[in-house]
Amino acid sequence: GRGVETIPTTIAQVNLGVEVQGKTVAEVQQEAARRSAVVVELLRSRNVEKLQTTGIRLNPNYSYEGNVQRLIGYTAVNTVSFRLDPQRVGNLLDEAVNVGATRIEGINFVASEEAIAQAQQQALRQATQDAQRQADTVLS
Repeated sequence: GRGVETIPTTIAQVNLGVEVQGKTVAEVQQEAARRSAVVVELLRSRNVEKLQTTGIRLNPNYSYEGNVQRLIGYTAVNTVSFRLDPQRVGNLLDEAVNVGATRIEGINFVASEEAIAQAQQQALRQATQDAQRQADTVLS
């Protein structure tokens, strides 16, 4: 059987981060951690939901001159994700950028877990009823 239930999205899932470049590993790690802590504190103060670190990267930066590779520094990126009311996204992103966020990785719109669970149950009921109708047709 088959069942389909459509539900509206009511939550914004936001991914943003801090990117720092510098000459040494210690320099970029410390600055990325400092800026990230300020951004996370802002997000906590705004009562976002499901705040979590989703990535930490540290990459070397090279220059290439005359077929010679030379290490010129490092880039650190810390990313976090969180959920909030879609109507609050714009203002909060502005605030996050003002306190140090330098990357907006993306915004997805999703439904709540409760709405998804209810929709799944309804779709299963529809699928069961559809399967029963098909079975009755075959048997008759």
